[in-house]
Amino acid sequence: MDVSQAEPLDAVSVRFGEIPRYRVRAWTRPASPENAWMVDEWDVSDAPGVDAVIAWAEAQVADSVEVFLQWDDHAENRDGETVVRRRFTRLYGQPADDDGSMETVVLTTNE
Repeated sequence: MDVSQAEPLDAVSVRFGEIPRYRVRAWTRPASPENAWMVDEWDVSDAPGVDAVIAWAEAQVADSVEVFLQWDDHAENRDGETVVRRRFTRLYGQPADDDGSMETVVLTTNE
């Protein structure tokens, strides 16, 4: 672990009144090694703090849990319009299977 003094001029900002949003993943081991891990996902808001979200996640019947902070990112689409994209940063836990991989595929329509 590498620890260094933080630069005091670096900006850490939170919009006034913004309530943090979280995503929780609860992983359950498969009944057979040939099968994939099962995952349930929940979006959590109005929590008193991340400690409460972690405690709730740990109380789920699961073999492994992850807690993510949700934040909004702004990007430009191909038409030059600014769009909001949800992003997630893991705060706690780890994926269920260190040797495996996970891919999330999002399908959208061009309407």
